[in-house]
Amino acid sequence: MNNIVEQIGRLIWEREPDEIVSALNEHISNMTVDEIRKDIAHIHKSIDEAIDSGELQAVEWTTTHKFTNDAYCRDFFVPAGTLIVGKIHHYEHFLFALKGDIIVMSEDGAELVSAPKIFTSKVGIQRIGFALTDTWWAGVFPTEERDIDKLEDGLFSINYEQYLSREGIVNVPPTHD
Repeated sequence: MNNIVEQIGRLIWEREPDEIVSALNEHISNMTVDEIRKDIAHIHKSIDEAIDSGELQAVEWTTTHKFTNDAYCRDFFVPAGTLIVGKIHHYEHFLFALKGDIIVMSEDGAELVSAPKIFTSKVGIQRIGFALTDTWWAGVFPTEERDIDKLEDGLFSINYEQYLSREGIVNVPPTHD
Protein backbone atom coordinates (compact mmCIF):
# COMPACT_ATOMS: atom_id res chain seq x y z
CA MET A 1 0.00 0.00 0.00
CA ASN A 2 1.04 3.59 -0.61
CA ASN A 3 3.45 4.62 2.19
CA ILE A 4 1.75 7.89 3.24
CA VAL A 5 -1.71 6.31 3.27
CA GLU A 6 -0.33 3.41 5.32
CA GLN A 7 1.27 5.84 7.79
CA ILE A 8 -1.99 7.75 8.17
CA GLY A 9 -3.86 4.49 8.73
CA ARG A 10 -1.46 3.42 11.48
CA LEU A 11 -1.63 6.85 13.11
CA ILE A 12 -5.42 6.82 13.12
CA TRP A 13 -6.08 3.26 14.23
CA GLU A 14 -3.32 2.95 16.82
CA ARG A 15 -3.98 6.14 18.84
CA GLU A 16 -6.67 8.03 20.66
CA PRO A 17 -8.05 11.18 18.94
CA ASP A 18 -6.22 13.61 21.26
CA GLU A 19 -2.95 11.74 20.61
CA ILE A 20 -3.54 11.99 16.85
CA VAL A 21 -4.17 15.74 17.07
CA SER A 22 -1.01 16.19 19.17
CA ALA A 23 1.06 14.10 16.75
CA LEU A 24 -0.22 16.06 13.74
CA ASN A 25 0.42 19.39 15.44
CA GLU A 26 3.93 18.26 16.38
CA HIS A 27 4.53 17.12 12.79
CA ILE A 28 3.57 20.49 11.29
CA SER A 29 4.90 22.76 14.06
CA ASN A 30 8.21 23.47 12.30
CA MET A 31 6.82 23.49 8.77
CA THR A 32 6.12 26.49 6.56
CA VAL A 33 2.68 27.03 5.07
CA ASP A 34 4.05 25.93 1.69
CA GLU A 35 5.41 22.69 3.19
CA ILE A 36 2.07 21.93 4.85
CA ARG A 37 0.24 22.63 1.60
CA LYS A 38 2.64 20.31 -0.23
CA ASP A 39 2.04 17.60 2.41
CA ILE A 40 -1.71 17.89 1.94
CA ALA A 41 -1.30 17.80 -1.85
CA HIS A 42 0.93 14.71 -1.50
CA ILE A 43 -1.67 13.01 0.70
CA HIS A 44 -4.39 13.91 -1.80
CA LYS A 45 -2.35 12.46 -4.68
CA SER A 46 -1.52 9.34 -2.63
CA ILE A 47 -5.18 8.75 -1.84
CA ASP A 48 -6.11 9.14 -5.53
CA GLU A 49 -3.36 6.69 -6.54
CA ALA A 50 -4.45 4.17 -3.90
CA ILE A 51 -8.04 4.41 -5.15
CA ASP A 52 -6.92 4.05 -8.79
CA SER A 53 -4.86 0.96 -7.91
CA GLY A 54 -7.71 -0.60 -5.93
CA GLU A 55 -5.89 -0.39 -2.58
CA LEU A 56 -8.54 1.98 -1.24
CA GLN A 57 -12.21 2.24 -2.04
CA ALA A 58 -13.62 5.64 -2.99
CA VAL A 59 -16.45 6.78 -0.75
CA GLU A 60 -19.29 8.45 -2.57
CA TRP A 61 -21.56 10.81 -0.72
CA THR A 62 -24.33 13.14 -1.70
CA THR A 63 -24.03 16.88 -1.40
CA THR A 64 -27.36 18.64 -1.06
CA HIS A 65 -27.87 22.19 -2.25
CA LYS A 66 -30.25 24.72 -0.71
CA PHE A 67 -30.89 28.35 -1.60
CA THR A 68 -32.39 31.52 -0.18
CA ASN A 69 -32.66 34.83 -2.03
CA ASP A 70 -29.03 35.70 -1.35
CA ALA A 71 -27.34 32.60 0.03
CA TYR A 72 -26.30 29.10 -0.97
CA CYS A 73 -25.97 26.25 1.51
CA ARG A 74 -24.31 22.95 0.67
CA ASP A 75 -24.28 20.10 3.13
CA PHE A 76 -22.75 16.67 2.99
CA PHE A 77 -22.49 13.50 5.03
CA VAL A 78 -19.10 11.83 5.61
CA PRO A 79 -19.28 8.19 6.80
CA ALA A 80 -17.18 7.09 9.78
CA GLY A 81 -13.72 5.89 8.77
CA THR A 82 -13.49 8.18 5.74
CA LEU A 83 -10.30 10.12 5.00
CA ILE A 84 -11.14 13.25 2.99
CA VAL A 85 -9.24 16.11 1.41
CA GLY A 86 -11.39 19.20 1.14
CA LYS A 87 -11.59 21.76 -1.61
CA ILE A 88 -9.90 25.13 -1.35
CA HIS A 89 -12.51 27.79 -0.70
CA HIS A 90 -12.23 31.10 -2.55
CA TYR A 91 -14.22 33.12 -0.03
CA GLU A 92 -14.62 33.33 3.72
CA HIS A 93 -17.87 31.71 4.83
CA PHE A 94 -19.60 30.00 7.72
CA LEU A 95 -18.98 26.30 8.21
CA PHE A 96 -21.14 24.14 10.45
CA ALA A 97 -20.24 20.77 11.94
CA LEU A 98 -23.76 19.42 12.50
CA LYS A 99 -23.10 15.84 13.58
CA GLY A 100 -20.18 13.65 14.55
CA ASP A 101 -16.49 13.84 15.36
CA ILE A 102 -13.73 14.42 12.83
CA ILE A 103 -10.02 15.14 13.09
CA VAL A 104 -9.18 18.06 10.81
CA MET A 105 -5.75 19.34 9.79
CA SER A 106 -4.81 22.41 7.78
CA GLU A 107 -1.99 24.92 7.70
CA ASP A 108 -3.59 26.37 10.85
CA GLY A 109 -3.01 23.13 12.77
CA ALA A 110 -4.93 20.01 13.70
CA GLU A 111 -7.98 19.73 15.91
CA LEU A 112 -10.74 17.38 16.89
CA VAL A 113 -13.98 18.94 15.69
CA SER A 114 -17.00 17.68 17.60
CA ALA A 115 -20.48 18.72 16.54
CA PRO A 116 -22.20 20.95 17.04
CA LYS A 117 -19.70 23.64 16.10
CA ILE A 118 -19.94 26.80 14.02
CA PHE A 119 -16.85 28.54 12.72
CA THR A 120 -15.60 30.77 9.95
CA SER A 121 -13.70 29.10 7.15
CA LYS A 122 -10.84 31.28 5.98
CA VAL A 123 -10.01 32.01 2.36
CA GLY A 124 -7.56 29.67 0.65
CA ILE A 125 -7.40 26.99 3.32
CA GLN A 126 -7.42 23.31 2.38
CA ARG A 127 -8.21 20.73 5.02
CA ILE A 128 -7.67 17.04 5.37
CA GLY A 129 -9.95 15.15 7.70
CA PHE A 130 -10.65 11.74 9.13
CA ALA A 131 -14.22 11.07 10.26
CA LEU A 132 -14.13 9.20 13.57
CA THR A 133 -17.93 8.90 13.48
CA ASP A 134 -20.56 9.60 10.86
CA THR A 135 -20.19 13.32 10.25
CA TRP A 136 -22.49 15.92 8.71
CA TRP A 137 -21.20 19.32 7.54
CA ALA A 138 -22.71 22.44 5.96
CA GLY A 139 -21.25 25.60 4.48
CA VAL A 140 -23.15 28.82 3.73
CA PHE A 141 -22.04 31.23 1.02
CA PRO A 142 -23.46 34.64 0.11
CA THR A 143 -24.49 34.52 -3.56
CA GLU A 144 -27.46 34.88 -5.85
CA GLU A 145 -26.11 32.26 -8.30
CA ARG A 146 -28.24 29.10 -8.66
CA ASP A 147 -26.26 27.10 -11.23
CA ILE A 148 -24.39 24.38 -9.29
CA ASP A 149 -21.60 24.08 -11.89
CA LYS A 150 -20.98 27.84 -11.80
CA LEU A 151 -21.05 27.76 -7.99
CA GLU A 152 -18.54 24.89 -7.87
CA ASP A 153 -16.22 26.71 -10.28
CA GLY A 154 -16.58 30.07 -8.57
CA LEU A 155 -16.34 28.96 -4.96
CA PHE A 156 -13.77 26.14 -4.94
CA SER A 157 -10.49 24.88 -6.34
CA ILE A 158 -9.19 21.31 -6.16
CA ASN A 159 -5.52 22.26 -5.63
CA TYR A 160 -3.34 25.32 -5.11
CA GLU A 161 -2.13 25.42 -8.71
CA GLN A 162 -5.75 25.80 -9.83
CA TYR A 163 -6.50 28.22 -6.98
CA LEU A 164 -3.56 30.54 -7.66
CA SER A 165 -4.12 30.51 -11.43
CA ARG A 166 -7.63 31.91 -11.13
CA GLU A 167 -8.08 35.46 -12.28
CA GLY A 168 -9.63 37.86 -9.82
CA ILE A 169 -9.01 35.83 -6.68
CA VAL A 170 -9.04 38.20 -3.74
CA ASN A 171 -7.77 37.67 -0.22
CA VAL A 172 -5.19 35.07 -1.26
CA PRO A 173 -3.59 34.09 2.03
CA PRO A 174 0.08 35.01 2.24
CA THR A 175 2.70 32.32 2.29
CA HIS A 176 4.52 32.37 5.61
CA ASP A 177 8.06 31.11 6.07
